[in-house]
Amino acid sequence: MKQEVLILTDGESNCGSDVVQAAEDLRVVADVCVLVIGRRSDAGMDELKSYVSAPRGEHLFAIEGYQDLEKLLDLVEDSIHLITCAHFDMPN
Repeated sequence: MKQEVLILTDGESNCGSDVVQAAEDLRVVADVCVLVIGRRSDAGMDELKSYVSAPRGEHLFAIEGYQDLEKLLDLVEDSIHLITCAHFDMPN
């Protein structure tokens, strides 16, 4: 069974490495989801779409700001006891 990975971002790439290739490698062993927080440019969204697993509509999410993130985290915290977490290893 594939694991799931959540990337949190402000929608602007700044890491300077080949993130697209890293995301492709990660998608081999995991479903990759992205949560964008705040404003995002069209170019930033295009890049983020290249990170996520298919179908994109089920793996790419956006919220307006950190207040919404706090609400989302509260919802997750309320239901975390229903989720079983698993150890995740990336292949070399």
